[in-house]
Amino acid sequence: MIEFATEKKGYNKKQVDEYLETVKNEYNALHKENEELKSKLAAETSDSEAKATAVARVLIQADMTAERVIAEANSEAEKITSEATQKAESILGSAQAEVRSQSRVILKNAEDQAESIVQEALNEARRIQTELAALLSSFGKIIGNR
Repeated sequence: MIEFATEKKGYNKKQVDEYLETVKNEYNALHKENEELKSKLAAETSDSEAKATAVARVLIQADMTAERVIAEANSEAEKITSEATQKAESILGSAQAEVRSQSRVILKNAEDQAESIVQEALNEARRIQTELAALLSSFGKIIGNR
């Protein structure tokens, strides 16, 4: 606390004026500092709001991009799946056709072999029949000569 010297009619005017000048200067300095701080706060608040707005825009854009990328990926996956299904069906169809073709060849070969075996058996039967007829004829001649 400041004390002023007393004079005939109150305090020393010069001391009071000097003190008031000091108080005024300190008040002005504090007021200026307060205004600067308010200005900085407003600027930082404005900057923070701008940054928050920018971040919000970036997040919205990122979300939209993610949705687009997911949609494109799903579309590409459907396309790949469809193409793979068509290719698999084509391969399966070709394989089935090849199996049918090979089956026909195998069946034809089996039929040919069976026909050959039957023909050989018929030829063998005719040969045996001819031999039997010759034996019977010889046997008949032998029996007849007796």
